[in-house]
This record gives sequence, C-alpha cells and structure tokens, in this order.
Amino acid sequence: MEIVIQRAIIHILDTSNSIPILSNSDIDLDESTTDYLIAHIQKVFADDNCKLCALMPESSFNQNFEDLNNTFVKTTQSIASQIFTIMKRNAEILPADIAFGLANIDNIGFMFMLKLDYRQAHVHYMNNDDSKGRVEIINFKTMLPSINSKLSEAFFLSPNNKTVKVLEKKCLIDGVKDFYLSPYILMCSQEKTPKQKITKVLQVAHKVNDTYYSTSNAMDTHVAEIICEEIAKGESLIIEKIGHELYKDNDVAKKEFYEYLESENIVPSDSIPISEKFVKRLEKQSIKLVNGIEIKIPIEIYKEQEDAIEFINNPDGTVSLLIKNILL
Repeated sequence: MEIVIQRAIIHILDTSNSIPILSNSDIDLDESTTDYLIAHIQKVFADDNCKLCALMPESSFNQNFEDLNNTFVKTTQSIASQIFTIMKRNAEILPADIAFGLANIDNIGFMFMLKLDYRQAHVHYMNNDDSKGRVEIINFKTMLPSINSKLSEAFFLSPNNKTVKVLEKKCLIDGVKDFYLSPYILMCSQEKTPKQKITKVLQVAHKVNDTYYSTSNAMDTHVAEIICEEIAKGESLIIEKIGHELYKDNDVAKKEFYEYLESENIVPSDSIPISEKFVKRLEKQSIKLVNGIEIKIPIEIYKEQEDAIEFINNPDGTVSLLIKNILL
C-alpha cells in the first residue's frame, strides 16, 4: 500500500473541557509524525471491520477533492465541533485527539480522520522546584495511542466517487446503542463490513449444506478451502465465483445460496476485500465435540484426507475421526 500524506491537522476533543481546542493550521509533517499517521492508516484501511458506504445526497461531503483542500482547516474544525457536541452528551464516546488529513492512498485521493483515544500512562518527571532535584512519577491521562495500537474509529472519504470507508463502533447515543459517525457526521449509508459479509457467507453456506448434503461438515470445510483458493488469486472474494465453485453440480442449492445472501443485501456481483489475517483464520478448521474436545485441522490436511484423516460413520449415527501417519 502506497501512502503519501499531503497535509494534516489535529484537534483536541477532551470532554473534561467545556469546548474543543481547535487548531488553526496544519501540523508539521516531520518523519516521526508521518510514520505515526501512516502506520495507523495502513492498519485501519485494511481492517475487516472497515465498511464501504455511499454518501447520501444531503451529505455536506458531496464536494470534490480540490474544494476540500481549499476549505481543509474550516471543514475539519466543523467536523470536530460536531463530534465534540455529540461526545459531551454521550459519555460512552471516549475523549480523544482527532487527526484529519489529505492523502493519496494507492494513487486515490482521500480525506481521512483518525480518532486517537486517550490512554493513561505513567511517566517520570524531574522536579526542580527545590534544591533536591528529585525525580517523580506522574500519571498522564491524555497520552495518544502507540504506533502499534489498534484504533476503533476512523474514516476515509473519497470525494471524487462519493464513497467513504468507515471504521466505527456502537455507543450509547441519546439513550440508544448506535453509531454516530456514519448517520450523523458523514450522512452515509450503513453497509455491512467485509468481516460481517464473509461471516454471513459462511453461515448461509452452512445452512444450504445442511439441507442438501449429508456430509455437511465436509462441505463446510470445502467452503473454507474454496475461499482460501479464491483469495490466493486476488485480494477480493467474488460471491458469484464462490457460489459456482461450491454448487456447480447442484443448481437448486446454488440458487438458494444466492437468494439467502440477497435477503442480507449481499448480491452475486459483490466483491469482498478480505484481509490476510482473516484468511489465516480460515486455513484451520475446528471440529468441536459435545464433550468439549476441539480439534483444529489445517485446510491442507483436508486436501490429503485419505493419507492423513478419515471420517468413519458408525452404525449408531456417530462419526469417528481416524488420524493417520502420525509422526511424534
């Protein structure tokens, strides 16, 4: 991922104060600051919980990239003030510094926002108030997250195509557990995240497999195998290809698979970006027994099933798992 930050600004939204502290000019993008922002952009942009939404016609962000550049400081001050107003009446939204910026990410222009929630940390302090010159420990309550921390709220606005990638979490908003960035600040549609979509694909496939296949456990593993193979070919998962590979010999099952997904607003033409982290989770399948025993088997072992494992159907309806060629 290639990221070039053109400009950035930070505002302080500390709800222990009565008003936000708003910057009037950009920050100095030295090497350390740039590395810090880029590290967080990379993690958020690739997060499976980051959803792609479309701006509604009434959104104030329906402007082009050049306009945002010309009004950058005032626009970010306005957004920060709106967020602070919501924060003041909803204590679940944590106080934070908010970093805004304009950046090219893989040659596409974005306006980004990173909410840097405060964390507490103890630091040393040299007290020179008396002649003793002693070192003391003080508790800082407004430390910014480290470069390795995971942010929970951010957005990347693509003004030219009217879309926005949003990472957000539900908080108690005016007595109701809800989001606030997408409906109140950005005014954009609330889509499922890639993680939610792929989880729904797995759930629907399991439901269809239970209906049409006696060996549903083997089919569920086949689902994970097909997904891993498709991801290896590219960075996104195309629903239509998954349906075709899974049910190419069963048109009825394939049709039901698509119909269930369409009822969840996931259509065959959808292309779902999947992170490497999520793929790694699929590469090992879990078998959970009623007595609490859990066995994790890599997908590669399933491919070599005859030499490695064997499922044996017993007369009493149970299934035995035989693990072969064990090297200790």
